Amino acid sequence: MNREAPSIWEVLSGNMRMLFGAILLLLALILAFSAVYNKTGTFSQEGSVDPEETVGIEKRRPENEGKLNLKVDNETVSTSAEAALLDDNRELVQKVSLSGDGSNTVEIDEEVSYFKLVSGEDSYDYEYRIQFSYQPFRWLAIPAAIFTVFGVIAIYRGFDEFMTDFAEEKVEKTKEEGVETEEGQHVDFMGINNEEGEDR
Repeated sequence: MNREAPSIWEVLSGNMRMLFGAILLLLALILAFSAVYNKTGTFSQEGSVDPEETVGIEKRRPENEGKLNLKVDNETVSTSAEAALLDDNRELVQKVSLSGDGSNTVEIDEEVSYFKLVSGEDSYDYEYRIQFSYQPFRWLAIPAAIFTVFGVIAIYRGFDEFMTDFAEEKVEKTKEEGVETEEGQHVDFMGINNEEGEDR
């Protein structure tokens, strides 16, 4: 009766190289997912800006966005003011009118890298907050790659050993069946021993 095909667990547990390789690949997968985990953070900066002064907006990546708050530092505003939002080349992206009776909130999109006061005689206090995402465990990608390489090598060598053992087992089984067949040839279809080769 033919033996049932072994399960994956039986193959892995019967070959330590393949089992070790499978464990390494599983660890590599866990580390890879951990490496691409994203976390959101906020960077803020505050200070004071004078008329015609240009202030750079620090970003971790050009596509980061956030908000800019501007508030006049005097109780009385002498003249109306405007803030200009500039790109990397300090070219105008947008102009925003500023009121002197409270905070002015301006959206900072991915195009904006600088801002300055282009009109008015009063200084403004500013604070901007930039939202960004980062991967705190991205360094885990290095051991994940190493585990992947060694895991593949271990499974390849283990599979090679498994196939060699499987082939040897088949050869042994074939030899045993061949011996049984040769012994069976001395018995005729009636079950009478015919080893002496008697004629009928």
